[in-house]
Amino acid sequence: MPKIVSEEERGLVKDAMYDATIGLIRKKGVRKVTVDDITEAVGISKGAFYMYYPSKEVCIYEVLKQNEKALFARMEEIMQQDLRDRERCAALIREVMLSQDSLILFLSPADLEILLRKLPAEYREREAKKSDDYFKRSLELLKVGNDKMEAVAMLTDCLSVVASNEMFSERGKQEALDVLVMAMADYISKEESV
Repeated sequence: MPKIVSEEERGLVKDAMYDATIGLIRKKGVRKVTVDDITEAVGISKGAFYMYYPSKEVCIYEVLKQNEKALFARMEEIMQQDLRDRERCAALIREVMLSQDSLILFLSPADLEILLRKLPAEYREREAKKSDDYFKRSLELLKVGNDKMEAVAMLTDCLSVVASNEMFSERGKQEALDVLVMAMADYISKEESV
């Protein structure tokens, strides 16, 4: 007879699966994470995994969406803070790109496209609606106009390269990230740097 699991226990396991999947995506990339990786990291059986998610792809997609929602909530909190425009831009960039649980730098458009192809149609439809909405909200929060979008995208790629570089010390990496973040904030914000 299967073990009866309370809603609280279910929530704890799902939270652990979320945290483990975030860590695995950051370490291995979306395409290389396996069900075995997740179950091993959480300490559950494969059968237990499938009680929560019908597939690895659904699990990863749900984790990505939960992560995205949490990041937007934190971005909106930053927007409410009494900060100068440049400081607000820098705080938003750090939160979205560099926070410990952010997956932005670890998820390429190709990764998302491949993941969506493996999901049922209702997920693809839901994603199409959400992606447009989140993209518009991101631009609004960062106050990035279409005229600056291409340069911001390229600077984001630079952040990704530096953040994932293992050849240099943490101190050097952090200094380079700080320089890039402030350069992006200067470029995006309306005020002059001091």
